[in-house]
Amino acid sequence: MLLTLFLGWICVWGIRHEIFDNTFGIALYAITLTIVFVILVRWTVTTVGKLEIERAEMTARLHELNRRKDEMIAVVSHDLCSPLTGFRLVIDLLREGRHGSTDELLGIMDQSARRMVSMVRGLLDISKLQADKVELELEDMRLSEVIRHAMQPLVINANAKQISLNFHPPIREPVVRADRLRVLQIFSNLLTNAVKFTSAGGAVDVTLEPMKDVVKVKVRDTGLGIPREEMPHIFEKYRQTATKATAGETGAGLGLAIVREMVLLHGGQISVSSEVNRGSVFCVCLPINTPEAEEKAA
Repeated sequence: MLLTLFLGWICVWGIRHEIFDNTFGIALYAITLTIVFVILVRWTVTTVGKLEIERAEMTARLHELNRRKDEMIAVVSHDLCSPLTGFRLVIDLLREGRHGSTDELLGIMDQSARRMVSMVRGLLDISKLQADKVELELEDMRLSEVIRHAMQPLVINANAKQISLNFHPPIREPVVRADRLRVLQIFSNLLTNAVKFTSAGGAVDVTLEPMKDVVKVKVRDTGLGIPREEMPHIFEKYRQTATKATAGETGAGLGLAIVREMVLLHGGQISVSSEVNRGSVFCVCLPINTPEAEEKAA
């Protein structure tokens, strides 16, 4: 509207000052207005086209997320059924009076309960992370203690697959200020995946290296690796790689997403490098609890 009025004013001004005659002025006004109109139409078409492309990409993204959620629900349902079947088996044995070894029955129930708790805890953690309701209970600690704790439950699975599970702590280790339970969750997930995707006779090595401001932990395996096209999406929720676990283990695709968020909550960083059939290396850096860091936090 303003542009039209401005062009009309120029036309009238030119005619009044005899810069050009009435016919030329009207023609110039019409041509200029037509050019401006064409430019506006072209801009509108281009903008609408970009919006349509963005809308289509967003719709495809939402469909992909819904598909992953459906797959995750199917996996969770399957994984919850497996431990429940273990409980039913023990109950049936007790009812029939065929107790067998008490330790064996307790082992079945304990393993089943742990799998259910792990699955439910993962779903709760994702829900809390999405709602920004995760609160860290910080304390001074050494990562080597937590890593050893995370490795203990995996020794049985590693031995069963003849996987060498090694930890290489430094001679002197600095203190970090972190949530012990969450840090345990970080390395439990990384180590579980390493054992899960490493074939029999392979190795999983954990190295802890103090740097200037951070403690760097590398979890290296000789497993199946991650395809290059999947690397940019490895930390996305509900994302499962095309690589199948060596013993047929399944997962909901939440572990690495939780790991990344927990590392970021601690002010740390996580990265991954991998090559198909040659293994993967996950690197976690957590800040050292130096006096300078304490002063900044205060």
